[in-house]
Amino acid sequence: MTNFPFNAVRATQAAAWLVSKAGGKMSHIKLSKLLYIADREALRRWSRPIIGGNYASMEHGPVISPVVDCLKKPEERGDQEAWDPFLRREGNSIVLLNDPGRGQLHEAAVKLLDEIFAQCSRLTKWEVRDRTHQFPEYSNAGKSSKPIDIEDLLRAVDKSDDEVEAFAADSKHLRQVTRLIGC
Repeated sequence: MTNFPFNAVRATQAAAWLVSKAGGKMSHIKLSKLLYIADREALRRWSRPIIGGNYASMEHGPVISPVVDCLKKPEERGDQEAWDPFLRREGNSIVLLNDPGRGQLHEAAVKLLDEIFAQCSRLTKWEVRDRTHQFPEYSNAGKSSKPIDIEDLLRAVDKSDDEVEAFAADSKHLRQVTRLIGC
């Protein structure tokens, strides 16, 4: 089964929204966890992610793999044209440079991001990380990375077999449309 494709613009807008709520600066670890939690909760509520892409277990918990690439220092990754004009890594923090707006985030997604931020805003990056270590789909990969199978993630958020099959059909269809229109 394949995941929904990664949406770099929505990832940028969601990350910028969370960083702005934190005053314009946030730990890259905490940001990666909050984005994962938001996508996970979106899958639970709507059977659709906010950001999409592949998911992985890493030393500090589960992540959205393409987001991890965006969070790296520019010299450690390729160009991230959707991300770079708006967010920059400084040390272990992500800093908001410019507001990318919320044009690709539907109202429910913004409300969900607000909920996740409210639940975790007073927690340290380590406390948020520790919470994500409790998710059933997470397995400690040590210093490496281990893919999280989307079926395992969907079952962890209590999706039925029928819902998992519907997700597979929807994600396959969306990937085909994306290839056809070149997005």
